[in-house]
Amino acid sequence: MAKRPQQVVPLAVKGVAAGADKNSMPLWAMGFRPFFLLAGVSAIMLVAVWVGIYRGEWIAVAPGRYFDIFTWHYHEMIFAFTTAVIAGFLLTAASNWTGMRTAHGPWLMALVGLWLAGRVAILSGEVMPEPLIAAIDIAFLPALIAAVAVPIIQTQNWRNLVFIVLLLAMTIANVMMHLQAMGIAAVARPGAFFAVYLVMIMIAIVGGRVFPYFASKRLPEAKVKRYPALEIASIATLVALTLAELVAPTALEVIALLAALAAVAHTLRFVGWCDRRVWGVPLLWVLYTGYAWLIIALIMRAAAARGYVMPMLPTHAMTVGAIGVLTMGMMARVSLGHTARELKASKITIAAFVVINLAAVVRVLGPMVVPQKYAACVSASGVLWAIAFVLFLIVYTPIFIKPREDGRIG
Repeated sequence: MAKRPQQVVPLAVKGVAAGADKNSMPLWAMGFRPFFLLAGVSAIMLVAVWVGIYRGEWIAVAPGRYFDIFTWHYHEMIFAFTTAVIAGFLLTAASNWTGMRTAHGPWLMALVGLWLAGRVAILSGEVMPEPLIAAIDIAFLPALIAAVAVPIIQTQNWRNLVFIVLLLAMTIANVMMHLQAMGIAAVARPGAFFAVYLVMIMIAIVGGRVFPYFASKRLPEAKVKRYPALEIASIATLVALTLAELVAPTALEVIALLAALAAVAHTLRFVGWCDRRVWGVPLLWVLYTGYAWLIIALIMRAAAARGYVMPMLPTHAMTVGAIGVLTMGMMARVSLGHTARELKASKITIAAFVVINLAAVVRVLGPMVVPQKYAACVSASGVLWAIAFVLFLIVYTPIFIKPREDGRIG
């Protein structure tokens, strides 16, 4: 069992006992607050700009000369939007794992400032030296690693070092994208796909830990099953697929086999978690549908490797489907739980859950049904995505900026 230090800072304590006034800047009390807010805002802005550029209507506002338009889209959806969600989640989860407060107050402001600096730098290709742009943007993930790793190492919470490894790998993926921008190596596309698969691995690990727990806590009578061998197989096949995509992207037979094996493992895992009562609880079914998109993506990747579906469709099943749906669901659940609010989705939140799934359906399945309307599917999906996150922010912005309901720090 991991050892803990003799003294740890309590996560949610009365008044100034945790070192801060409970009414003093609640936005900076815990990592999920500013980073989930930034994730919601960036989800809307990045996709709105992308759809406008894709339709040829907003070429004048296209990003600077550092990345080309498509690479900018890949990069910012992964290393701006998705990374903001990851930062908010890990900074908050690490507090639970270790019993220590992670970055808050000025340190959290500094992390947010570094994330924002990366966004500005990416758009400054015409006025800023390329190495400086790369250095500013790349710096965020190592800073996040330090913020999360310190409490994990101090408390010898070795089980969760896996997330540090994944963040280090994501840093490498980000470096790959910048190498192409600087004209050093044409590796932006494999870097982007590597990052997406790393997020899938993170989703699979987190899902295996928290989905059965959330279901059992909300529905004590639910029959949720977990099988150790299947847990290992599901992660192992996904890691193997990730490595195959990175080092042997043309070995399509191998990729098809690994994707199919991963799909089987994750389907069996998913079936074990399922209980019909889950589908009556929005904060649960949104997580389960998000995980279902991961399975759909793996099935489609196997099919794409054999030439049966368009290659980009499984990627968007991962991004719009698995990442989009799951991040919204996790942000909703975490934000309510860590502000001492009732774990119940409002009608607007439920609408957001439905719309984000519709965005994935239109983006992934639409081009399969009406391939001649591919561009229209991209645009419609982008509009639905933006609407979903507008609805999310309507409900959750007040939660992010107000104190906990119980008056504690957090």
